[in-house]
Amino acid sequence: MKIKLQGKLFLAFSLATASVILFVAWFAYWNFDRGFREYLNQAAIERTEPIRNALVEHYREKGSWQDLKDNPRLMRRIIYQTFNVERQRRFQEKTGRPLPPGLNKSEDKHRRKIFERHFREARFLRIYDEQGELLISSPKWPVVSDDPKKASQNRDGLHDELRVSLKLDGETIGSFAIRKAKLQKNRPDYEFRRKQLHKIWVAVGFALIVSGLLAWLLARHLISPIRDLAEGSKSLGEGDYSRRVEVRGNDELASLGRDFNQLALTLEKNEQSRQQWIADISHELRTPLAVLRGEIEAVLDGVRKFNADNVQSLHAEVLALSRLVDDLYQLALSDAGALDYRFARENARELLELSLDAFELRFKKANLNLHADGLENLNSYIRADRKRFAQLMHNLLENSLRYTDAGGEAMLTAEAVANELKITLQDSSPSVSAADMPKIFERLYRVDQSRSREHGGSGLGLSLCQNIVEAHGGRIDAAPSDLGGLKITLYMPNYEN
Repeated sequence: MKIKLQGKLFLAFSLATASVILFVAWFAYWNFDRGFREYLNQAAIERTEPIRNALVEHYREKGSWQDLKDNPRLMRRIIYQTFNVERQRRFQEKTGRPLPPGLNKSEDKHRRKIFERHFREARFLRIYDEQGELLISSPKWPVVSDDPKKASQNRDGLHDELRVSLKLDGETIGSFAIRKAKLQKNRPDYEFRRKQLHKIWVAVGFALIVSGLLAWLLARHLISPIRDLAEGSKSLGEGDYSRRVEVRGNDELASLGRDFNQLALTLEKNEQSRQQWIADISHELRTPLAVLRGEIEAVLDGVRKFNADNVQSLHAEVLALSRLVDDLYQLALSDAGALDYRFARENARELLELSLDAFELRFKKANLNLHADGLENLNSYIRADRKRFAQLMHNLLENSLRYTDAGGEAMLTAEAVANELKITLQDSSPSVSAADMPKIFERLYRVDQSRSREHGGSGLGLSLCQNIVEAHGGRIDAAPSDLGGLKITLYMPNYEN
């Protein structure tokens, strides 16, 4: 069965939180159980303090433990004497009067209960001398080994006694040991521990349920933008470039959503450009074809005579159509990276002078003044393809020639700036409006008025120029000219760069 991403996230979050909760629960269980047993042991030691004090006083009186070692029953007598003293003290603290003699007898029905409550540890005790040798051990707490080091171990080899030093005037005279507290069913301490542990596991179960719910909500929250991106990608694949996703927050998913929206916007613009491109090409091709068809049909119908003038007109339309097709082909090759470039170290001054010489006569025939400034002192070399650079300058000069009013001028300047060669071509009026200036490098774009189709341009020349410049590692921009027309500026990297 295929598990979706939301399910995987839910499982991952659930396992992680469950692992943490169970570890914390185990640690809480272990810590509580350990602390509770330490508490019971400490309470047991405190309850035997009267017995320890009595043993210290006995040692002070006798000067050794020999009598206890010779007469083990003496230990029992000390315990019961201490019990009676402690019982009288507790009764007087509770009632404010001495314990009546009749209640001090062994037949007292409350005696066993009181002893069990306050002196039950006395049934399991041991006395060691100052050298650590065992002197006395309760009958109910037998020693499993004669080795003093192992005398405190139980049958499983585990130490189960609690030792407290017996000191007289700051000097250790022996040690007093009782058995570690053991939990027994139906006793208050056992029931308290059981209830507390039960509450811990109930809390663990509740925490697991809550964590599972939160993991599901978190997985759903995280998968929501991913699901939107998946649906948006599917829409883009189906051609719906208007699809956008909602961006929430500033995390990586939000950044991915913004990138997706930018991609969709780019694809939408490209699709609009493609459609506009097809429409423009169709229109550009339809115009000369319609003229050709009209003139040919007029000749066939006898409306116009088949003479040299009409043939010249047809030839002009064919040339215009041929130029458009050639420009389209060159631009398509440039977009596909299929234009052949053979870069070499070229003298910039020589390349520019060749281009100017090729157009000098045509500018004179059009009553335009073409001149250059700064070429005589130019000593720069660029990495260029000679053929493509000539095509670049041809398109730029052709553009100025076509769209500059008669009697105007065009000026070419070149200078080395930092690590670049700056080439500027500017002409006189008419100019290009500020609104049209950013669009002149778009394909098939023409300024409506002065730079119109009647000048014979296809609207592709500057787009092709931009591609050629970028292939050389340079850049191109357009701005209003100081001469009143258009200024085109090229920045070409020097050969050394």
